[in-house]
Amino acid sequence: MTTIIRSYTPQGFVIAADGRKCDSENPSRVIDTTQKIIGIEGETRQLGCSFAGVVELTRDQSEETALDFRTEARAAANGLSQQRFDDLFQYAIAFASPINRTLAEIKSSGEITNYESLSPGFVQRGEAIALLWLDGYYHGVPSRVAIRFRHDNQELLEPEIVNEPFVLGTRWVLGPSRIPARRVLDLSPGRCLADEVAACRNYISACSDSESIKIEPACLGIGGHIHIATITLADGFKWAIPPDADG
Repeated sequence: MTTIIRSYTPQGFVIAADGRKCDSENPSRVIDTTQKIIGIEGETRQLGCSFAGVVELTRDQSEETALDFRTEARAAANGLSQQRFDDLFQYAIAFASPINRTLAEIKSSGEITNYESLSPGFVQRGEAIALLWLDGYYHGVPSRVAIRFRHDNQELLEPEIVNEPFVLGTRWVLGPSRIPARRVLDLSPGRCLADEVAACRNYISACSDSESIKIEPACLGIGGHIHIATITLADGFKWAIPPDADG
């Protein structure tokens, strides 16, 4: 289980994530310094991109990386640096396209036999491979888009791209809902960036304590180095708590 929090405060956006990555074939093998947030900036955009599900796909029978979604996302953003789009949704379509092509290539080349499948419910059709979110400002307009890479019985589909409507003060949480810390987070007002950073950090930290694990055993998959970014019109993408060395 990954924990991601995406908030929109009067001062700007906050994106927070835990740092734990579990090996899908050997869940006891964990890396606690995984970076799940990157910044994307340019003349028309100040964005944060967060990742859930599979961050990396490894080659069959190997620990070598076949695809790193963070690397592909950076490359896609660089490739679009001189292009202009009407809004974040149109940008997201162009952003997702080369990443999906690479997904197709690594399977057709035999580097991987099967795409991963996340728990049901993340996509309208098929099964989700990985989830990406773009939050921030596009042409100065606060915007949010979800990008869902997916397959249908191992046939790669076009990414599902969804505009996410939101209002000031909203907070979106991917994480355990039954633990006491979630109620504390839900009651936190998040009036400013500093308050929201603290609330997000406290919740993610509490997810991996013994009481939370007792209530929701899936919390064992949450932990590691917490990293949190802010996105404002004035300062763009900034680390409130930077990631560790992995990403």
